[in-house]
Amino acid sequence: MVDYPIFEQLHYLLVADFNVYGSTGLQLASRTYMDLLRQDAEDNFLRFMPAMERENIYNSWYIGLNSWRKADPLFNVNHETQVKFKTTNHKKEFFDQLRQKMGKAAGTVDTINHCEQADCIRANTTLIQQQVDSEMRQLAKLKGHDLGALVDDMLLRVKTGEPTGDLVYTLLIDKAFTNISRMIADDARRMPENDRITIYPGFIGSYPNFFFSVEKNQLGEFVNRIRNAKTATDIDQIYSKFGIRRTNLDIWQHADWFNEQHKIYRGVEAGLLDMSRYDNL
Repeated sequence: MVDYPIFEQLHYLLVADFNVYGSTGLQLASRTYMDLLRQDAEDNFLRFMPAMERENIYNSWYIGLNSWRKADPLFNVNHETQVKFKTTNHKKEFFDQLRQKMGKAAGTVDTINHCEQADCIRANTTLIQQQVDSEMRQLAKLKGHDLGALVDDMLLRVKTGEPTGDLVYTLLIDKAFTNISRMIADDARRMPENDRITIYPGFIGSYPNFFFSVEKNQLGEFVNRIRNAKTATDIDQIYSKFGIRRTNLDIWQHADWFNEQHKIYRGVEAGLLDMSRYDNL
């Protein structure tokens, strides 16, 4: 929970006039300071939770490294929260109450990743977009090892058969870790069984790891192949049929198309997508 003092420190110490080309020492110091600010924000969040739940929630963030934190957590067990809970799923209920309190300021409802009814329809969308969203919801339901075939940040082009009607979705793998308190040995702290995927209509990020191009009527097969990919051969078939590898002769035509869509989506804030992290899967 980022309050104004934390936000102010983030801006003036790590954003305003920050030297992005600074030394390794500066980068390490910045990461250390970010750790401290994150811990302050964690304490803020814990204060909204029931007092007796705070330590359990805290421990779930620092699995195996409870002694690594640079500052003792402020559980404030003698000061009960003023939030009125009606269920035992305190975190979800808190966020639901927060969204309701914020109203329109909370943004649009996520009808793809958090659809809680039989039929979710994104506002101001065409019938084709609604059909594609429905397929994307099936992909959003995949968890853990079912997502093992995918990389971190992917852009999906859905070809609708209309020259100007193709759609863009960003696919983000939310990787699970026992904790995020160290800059090294990420693989040793991975919990792939807890991975999730976030699907966003449009663009998130500027460093895509891969492009997919899928015909609208093949989206079901695309999702099923991802779900059932258990071997290296299975994964190779996904990228061979639906992916745009670096060795694809048409890769720059696809990159140009995504960049044009990026300009439409972000307007004057758009820039060229950085391909330096693009994988050849």
